[in-house]
Amino acid sequence: MSKKIFITGISSGLGEEFAKQYLAKGFKVYACSRSATSIKNDNLFFTKIDLSNLEDIHKNLSLLNMQNIDLAILNAGMIDDIKTMHNSSMDDINKVMNVNTFANKIILDFFIKSKIPLKQTIAISSGASINGHKGWGSYSLSKATLNMLIKLYADEMPNNHLVALAPGVIETKLVNKILNEADESEFKSVKHLRDCDKFSLKEAVLNIISNSDTFFDYDSGAYVDIREHIKNIH
Repeated sequence: MSKKIFITGISSGLGEEFAKQYLAKGFKVYACSRSATSIKNDNLFFTKIDLSNLEDIHKNLSLLNMQNIDLAILNAGMIDDIKTMHNSSMDDINKVMNVNTFANKIILDFFIKSKIPLKQTIAISSGASINGHKGWGSYSLSKATLNMLIKLYADEMPNNHLVALAPGVIETKLVNKILNEADESEFKSVKHLRDCDKFSLKEAVLNIISNSDTFFDYDSGAYVDIREHIKNIH
């Protein structure tokens, strides 16, 4: 019997690659994103959801008609421009928090309220959730809050094993945009981002897929850095 995977944010980037890899394995993929997906597959069940519109998430998730899910990947996210906290408006911060954190609360609540069995959840976090580098304010706040959200739900969803997973630095359009537009002289972390080792989208996704069963070795609710995890198991 094929596994059933739920993925948010599959129109591009990490989420799109997750969908492609799981569909190639013959799994059924239930997915959503703000924009339409170009993926065509009989095992893909898709609905458009704008996660910044919190009020509509529960209703639109119902359209997927999920019965049970083996793995949920809470991937969808956004980042504001790299800028100082005092130049970050509350509107900008709230938008990032809604998409990166509170939309995931609503999604987990949907599984609970709809009584849909869910075995494992991987919420895509970031090293920025603990590093606190200048310029990453709203993104760091949202991912740090996501880490705690996952820890809190671990006690409320005893049949669901959850982790907040930092996937490492990945070569994406978003990273390239930061490197091209952020002021490296003011925001020192941008230089580190430019110089550090990066995973391709496919490498990052395969790292997570191949290690997903080993995440059960952590307490549910844990924060996991995939780079440290790979070092520890080899």
